[in-house]
Amino acid sequence: MKLTDMKPGDQIVGFVIDGDDTLPYQHASYVVDPVWGPTLEFSYPVQVFFEEPDPQHAEVHRWAQDSATIPKVLLFSCSEGVATFYNCTMIRRKENFSYGVNFTLRPDVTIQGLDEPAFGKPISVPWLKSTMTGLGGFIARSVFTTQHERDDDGRGQAYTATVRSPEAITFHVGDCEVALSLTWRSSIREGLELHMYADAWIETTFPADVTVDDHLAIHRQMRAILALNSGQSAWITAHRVKPQGANRELPLLHPSTFRDVAKDEADDRKPTLGLTSMNRVDVAQLEDWLIDRDYWSRVTSPVLGILQRESYTAEERVIASGIAVEAIGHELPQAEEEEATYSAALRPRPTAATYMYRCIVRSKLNFSRSGHSNTALAKAFAQVYNKTKHYEERRQPDAASTQIIGQLGVLVVRAVALQHLHRIGGENLLHDSLEIDQLSSLLRRLVIADDGWPTYRDIETETEAEGEAQAETDPEAGLGPDSEAQ
Repeated sequence: MKLTDMKPGDQIVGFVIDGDDTLPYQHASYVVDPVWGPTLEFSYPVQVFFEEPDPQHAEVHRWAQDSATIPKVLLFSCSEGVATFYNCTMIRRKENFSYGVNFTLRPDVTIQGLDEPAFGKPISVPWLKSTMTGLGGFIARSVFTTQHERDDDGRGQAYTATVRSPEAITFHVGDCEVALSLTWRSSIREGLELHMYADAWIETTFPADVTVDDHLAIHRQMRAILALNSGQSAWITAHRVKPQGANRELPLLHPSTFRDVAKDEADDRKPTLGLTSMNRVDVAQLEDWLIDRDYWSRVTSPVLGILQRESYTAEERVIASGIAVEAIGHELPQAEEEEATYSAALRPRPTAATYMYRCIVRSKLNFSRSGHSNTALAKAFAQVYNKTKHYEERRQPDAASTQIIGQLGVLVVRAVALQHLHRIGGENLLHDSLEIDQLSSLLRRLVIADDGWPTYRDIETETEAEGEAQAETDPEAGLGPDSEAQ
């Protein structure tokens, strides 16, 4: 099994080279940890009666005793490939006089296939690219063009498919050039099946070598945009890099994104139409988002944290969206007619309902099909948010209302954040997606009082009950014009 094909739990034995020609190679196991990704595991016997360890193990013994002596670059080599480990940290150590010493190193970065690294130098590269879920839909382009030829009877005679990568979308984030691109690959199975695949990538290129984390800071921002766009978790599933001395792109593994691959493979959700795409986005606004990382990361992080989790409660969704709404709404300008959401004190002032109202207005989402005004929805959100945050035993929203209001909060936060990617003052460029229609249908089930208190009403159950009551009082009720009472 090649190193690049290894899965969590797999391991293989090989040699570790630290770049010092005066020292012997060290034996180690390349172990794919399910949490950290590739790790190096060392084992050697304990020297009980001798003060100095065996010369073969003297170097790893020194690493085990003092982690500061671990070389910055280690090369692992075996019959199934090579991998270079950068800036290793000791994460486990166990010493037993009967069995010896065992310790595990976890690198900050692993590059597979790099067989001639620059020993002693930290990893820095000018170019790195990543692929992530939802990026292809956001780019909104295709590598495929097809032509179907039919005869006069409409029967298929030929099918032609052309595969070509479209021109990349490029822009700058400071001194970094960012490119959103689509590539394609193919495979033939047993000479009978031709499979074509398209991959979407984000590429970052700096004028000089920078750390991998400098690249990933921009990539994570794009991942955040994709999660907000789809309303689902977005995973960074692969990295490619071309370090100095390499003549081709090589796979790069990072502990912060290693688990994303397994999460993406286990995710069986169907792709959804996002709220926006690159053909609607103002590139200048996208640059502004990626440059001003602190603001949008801060105000949307509660909702992003919910979207990236595998499970959460309705109350957690309300709290997360409420925190984001207060942070964003506080910075938004006043909206028309927002006074209806002010506090009823002698000196009225903005409330949580006001901030939600501003967010709804700024999002430009159309909730007219819900049967409620923006003011009523803002007040309902504030009531559920405040009562969830500050518990009152005798006044708690029902579970269904909490569920629906939480969905409203997350959608509004996503929309108002993504509106930042569009031209300021321009028309609403968000997709009129099925998601908005589905939420409006749920909101129609809420009865919202004047103070904003929502109560869930099961329309289908009430309709059936009304029909049964009417049938009891009027036996002929509900019969069609062609029906006869028996």
